[in-house]
Amino acid sequence: MKTALVLSGGGARGGAHIGVLKAIEELKINIDMIVGVSIGSAVGARYALWKNARKLERAAYYAYEKSRKPKLNLRKIISGDMSETAVKLGCWYANTFKAILPSRIFFKIFEKGFKDATFDDTKIEFHAIATDIQTGETVVLSKGKIIKAIEASMAIPGIFNPVEIDGRILVDGGTTNNLPVDIAKKLGADRVIAVDLSNRKITKPSKTGNSYLVFIDHIRDIFMHEDRAKMADIYLNPPVQDIDTLDFSKTLKIVSVGYEYAKEKLAKLQEKGS
Repeated sequence: MKTALVLSGGGARGGAHIGVLKAIEELKINIDMIVGVSIGSAVGARYALWKNARKLERAAYYAYEKSRKPKLNLRKIISGDMSETAVKLGCWYANTFKAILPSRIFFKIFEKGFKDATFDDTKIEFHAIATDIQTGETVVLSKGKIIKAIEASMAIPGIFNPVEIDGRILVDGGTTNNLPVDIAKKLGADRVIAVDLSNRKITKPSKTGNSYLVFIDHIRDIFMHEDRAKMADIYLNPPVQDIDTLDFSKTLKIVSVGYEYAKEKLAKLQEKGS
């Protein structure tokens, strides 16, 4: 039986993925394939290369100490729930530049970690998910340098610059499929363990046209997301939704949250023989 681990996007909530991998390893659950989206691709790729959760955790702590830790409220940025001056400045910036954050600075720590590693170097089959912003297609990245695929998979539209690979202009895979259980099945998985870090909480929109549009888009995403979640054989949803996507100041604090949650859930499933 071929078991795939699907790691969703979630930005700063990605620390929970590390905790889940620690639990999977301790419980001796064999993983044959990893499919990652956005931050899930970064964590999944590193584990696929090392197949060592403890080493992954140590590397994450080291990277965290050496990197900048932006603390931006993405929900407020995209909904316009900010001061009038901030909204006007944001509109001017968005209409002038392609990205809010400089990709080179943000991805520098990832580049140092992955260097020239390729998909052929992994100990576990690995695939990264991105979105072709010109066609809207979900793209599976499975060859070449891993860092390039990760940058594409994590390129949140409007936040980071798109990444060109093989003539395609790619952005964050979560734009079209943040829990690609369906893709894992198409790639040959018989059983899928899905780890969902997406924000599925429904909050009331503020009284602006843009916030209503964001609210409707979020509702649509939740329903699409639920369909894919139902396809998973084992669905894990660590309680980290209150962490904002770009609030990296809390990333490492939730490693233990993912670990405790996954260990309890997976141990119970093992007892039942799942």
